[in-house]
Amino acid sequence: MKSKNIWDFWAVRYENLWVQRTSLGPTRELVIGEIGKLLGTAGREPVHILDAGCGTGQLAEELACAFPGFALQITGLDAAGKMIEEAEGKKIPGAVFLAGDVHNLPFPDGRFDIVTCCHSFPYYQDQMAALRELARVVKPEGALLLVQASANTGYDKFALSLVKLTTGRAFYPSAPETAKMLEQAGLCLWGQKRVPTGFFMPNIILSMGRRRRNHENSSH
Repeated sequence: MKSKNIWDFWAVRYENLWVQRTSLGPTRELVIGEIGKLLGTAGREPVHILDAGCGTGQLAEELACAFPGFALQITGLDAAGKMIEEAEGKKIPGAVFLAGDVHNLPFPDGRFDIVTCCHSFPYYQDQMAALRELARVVKPEGALLLVQASANTGYDKFALSLVKLTTGRAFYPSAPETAKMLEQAGLCLWGQKRVPTGFFMPNIILSMGRRRRNHENSSH
């Protein structure tokens, strides 16, 4: 199967995969907790959130349930059309879903208060270009929450080599490598946290960055 078709293949099966319990679910729980901290200082104005690599819209659905008192406007974007079809079928209040390329986001600069990217980053063809695009659409003082499996140890590298058998080409930056990439994209790293998973799982790291006020989108 060609790699570009893998995520369309997984779309109807995605929410029944065993990794929902061991990694994807715990990831969403951690991300929602961090978003809750960010929303604690928000007013009643709409909060615009982009979920890049949204899959079947699970994070958007759980955010809408977790924060019913906030005017969340959630945009989900994914390259896999079948994933978008699954997400649209849920009819989540305040959420829209688009098929698109994270390397060329169809949004103006500073469009979103919060940008999330959970588990899709290792599969992007040009990770630095994608990260610059994600940083570009974050508002000044806005936040990017990036979560990915992370090759920090020999065991991580072994386990992730097996994951590639089901997903195709991927690169899993270590936590220090990810921190450096965030800085290069014009974001200030304000923390990294390990997603609590089973002992047999590779490290999954949440890296959190804020956009600098003087951020400029550049190619260097």
